[in-house]
Amino acid sequence: MDRIAKATQPTPPQRSALDELKDMSAKAAQALKADCPIYAAVTPTGRIEAMEKRLEATHSAVTTVQPALAKFYDGLSDEQRARFNSLRADASGIYPAPAAVVVDQGSSRTGERGNSVSSSRNVTPPQYLDEE
Repeated sequence: MDRIAKATQPTPPQRSALDELKDMSAKAAQALKADCPIYAAVTPTGRIEAMEKRLEATHSAVTTVQPALAKFYDGLSDEQRARFNSLRADASGIYPAPAAVVVDQGSSRTGERGNSVSSSRNVTPPQYLDEE
């Protein structure tokens, strides 16, 4: 949030919307932490159930943050929006390297032929419609 504030230099009303976004983001992060199973399910159906719970928690987090983000973004001037949008990529247009995503914490899966398969992977950021 500090990067967003530094880039957009919000006015007092915009600062209020940014503070709301910060609060909703913290609330969503807490809910994700509480609602995402951290255990490694043993059975295929258990892994699917755990995945469903993670997806539901992620969807809930997005629906929690989205209105506050829209309110903040809609209150920005065109210049501020351009600076905000520039945060998603560096000057060369390259996204910062994402953090590893842990699928089954504390364990790894065994793939075919006994090869160990890492349970975390890098996620490529999405392409946006305005980027071609």
